[in-house]
Amino acid sequence: MELQKLKTFIDLAETLNFSKTSENLFISQSSVSKQIKSLEKELGLKLFIRTSKQVVLSAYGEVMLPYAKRIWELNQDMQKAIKNYDEEKANIINIAVLPTITNYKAFVAITDYMRNNPEVKVKLQETEPDQILQRLKEGKVDFAFTRIFNQIAEDLTAVISELDEFAVFVSKSNILSKQKQLEMNDLKDENFILLDSQTNLYQPIIKMCNENNFSPNIIYSGERVPTILDMVSNNLGISVLMRKSIPSNYLENIEEVPLCHTQESKLVFLKKDEQNYTDKQKDFWQYLTDLFQNGIENKN
Repeated sequence: MELQKLKTFIDLAETLNFSKTSENLFISQSSVSKQIKSLEKELGLKLFIRTSKQVVLSAYGEVMLPYAKRIWELNQDMQKAIKNYDEEKANIINIAVLPTITNYKAFVAITDYMRNNPEVKVKLQETEPDQILQRLKEGKVDFAFTRIFNQIAEDLTAVISELDEFAVFVSKSNILSKQKQLEMNDLKDENFILLDSQTNLYQPIIKMCNENNFSPNIIYSGERVPTILDMVSNNLGISVLMRKSIPSNYLENIEEVPLCHTQESKLVFLKKDEQNYTDKQKDFWQYLTDLFQNGIENKN
């Protein structure tokens, strides 16, 4: 059943005048007549009783009218809801981010943008690194903020916000805390307390150990940095973590020691090349590009 026919039926039921309905709907009288006849044929019912002097709603028409009005009103409500959704969606930016984003310049950049663009809803979805790229490629988010060690995939564009690097975190009661810097080989006899393989930090650490001809003695691996640092603070072992990812207030009983020949990572915003972005999303990406226009800022 075409909604336009339903609208014509409702109007004619109220005016009981083909000429008046044609004026109301901006169509010809013949079009009104054709639509009513088509609707009656579709339903197998006579909706109007026509005489030479008047048009009267039939008993079937009386039964149908309140339902027709309800269907038309629901259609109008649906159209409004879709329009509102489209308007709201145009002002939404979804970003999959690292759980440690608050320790990086990216967080300041995003919050400054939100403060200056209150009409835009920026939604941050904290996600483990192994899932961030997947969510971006599946279109579940508009942008991603993550850490990369390798080259950026060809179908993605990146804005690099800063660099980070591995450092060794040890208890202040550990003799290693007195060193100005450490070689990876200095850690071969230590117990390792690491973030687990769901992060993209685990494998690079294992690789650095193997390149120095030893396998780390891992006594614990987990997802929560506070748990790892509590264990380090109690001198149960050492940890190798990204330097900037650890807030200074976590280091009361822990020493951060630079690591020689460390491995750098890039903190990047990513977007898909082949995706239709809203104007607000384009503005946000341009904002990031302008803010970090040098690509890589000073590591300190």
